[in-house]
Amino acid sequence: MASGKLAVLELAQETYPLFKVAMNLDPHAALEEAREMVVSAGASLLLFALREGREVRADAGPQRSPFPAEPTPDGILAWCAGLQPGRPPDPEGASVEVRPSIKKSDTNRKPRPSALPGASEAQAVVLVSCHEFAGPGPCMSP
Repeated sequence: MASGKLAVLELAQETYPLFKVAMNLDPHAALEEAREMVVSAGASLLLFALREGREVRADAGPQRSPFPAEPTPDGILAWCAGLQPGRPPDPEGASVEVRPSIKKSDTNRKPRPSALPGASEAQAVVLVSCHEFAGPGPCMSP
């Protein structure tokens, strides 16, 4: 390196804690669509965290195939597509837990004008921040 020139040498590399999603696919959920929304929300969170450079893991209770050891977007989506209802995962150590609602929909009520076509009045998904849900960007702030 020539003298008299300004140089920047970066020695540190930012790291983020493991991002783990626990997805509760309770077979007794009020609505089957609620479980589908749990999987969709969980997949979205995993893909977002992966794009942000986070190490990601997921748990959906006992399943036929384990979460990919080296997750890629395609691997995450394939794993999520194969999820089945079953016993809930242990949320210990999870960054976020996604659960289906246990609230039953009232089929006698008129839908709200603002409701999306085909949407249920029941709250379908509950996100619970278990531990650390922090990182870059406005959606993953502390």
